[in-house]
Amino acid sequence: METKEPVVIDGVPTPHRSQPDRFITVGRVGPKSEIDAKKAAGQQAVRDASFQGLASGVAGTKPGSASEGLVKPAPEKRQYQPRRPSTYEPREGGYHPEPPKWAGEGPQSPENNSQLTVPRVVAGEIKSANSAEKAKNKALTDWAAQHPDQSCVAVVTYDADGNISMDIYLAGGNQDLVWHNGNIGHIDPSKLPKDPYGKSAFGNKIEAAVRQYVGEYLGQRFQPKAPSVKGSDLIPGASMVKINLITK
Repeated sequence: METKEPVVIDGVPTPHRSQPDRFITVGRVGPKSEIDAKKAAGQQAVRDASFQGLASGVAGTKPGSASEGLVKPAPEKRQYQPRRPSTYEPREGGYHPEPPKWAGEGPQSPENNSQLTVPRVVAGEIKSANSAEKAKNKALTDWAAQHPDQSCVAVVTYDADGNISMDIYLAGGNQDLVWHNGNIGHIDPSKLPKDPYGKSAFGNKIEAAVRQYVGEYLGQRFQPKAPSVKGSDLIPGASMVKINLITK
């Protein structure tokens, strides 16, 4: 009899990073008891937030009239108020990206979306950051359909400075986002194409370097692929094996 607790993937309600009163569903991976506990805690937090919002609204009302706490009286006179002068000063020179931070930021906490927790992917799409939504649709529509539901597909994007972002989704079910890192690293500036960013020539020339970097980050080996060839941009190949040759 199998006695080890199974590892599961489930959606957990999580507070939005920039909107405290909003919750989003985030894919979590871990032991079933731990994931069930996180999911129950998240659902309770959603109920508590809804109750607090309703209670505060009811507390501010008065029978038969609008609450002063909800509806403010209109000003008696409208007078022109000049705006304060802006202190914004545009920066001069080109943009220089900072070195990537370990364990990027995303829907999961940093310790859960680091290089140590990234799942293995079976397919993926590589495109510029300007075409991120197109890359996601391609990966989840065409490549995910070719693999089992529990497999993972990656959406990899790059910007003009060679910074690389990666999202990983489940191939089946609701195709939940299970891993995200807004900056897993950047391409060596010497390998960046000289062509204008956003043009097909730039994408064709940088794709191989992005594929190699993603493979090293994931610890997977991906087959070479010409940009003109149809199919997934990330096709797993033979596993990486290091052999030490000892000579006397």
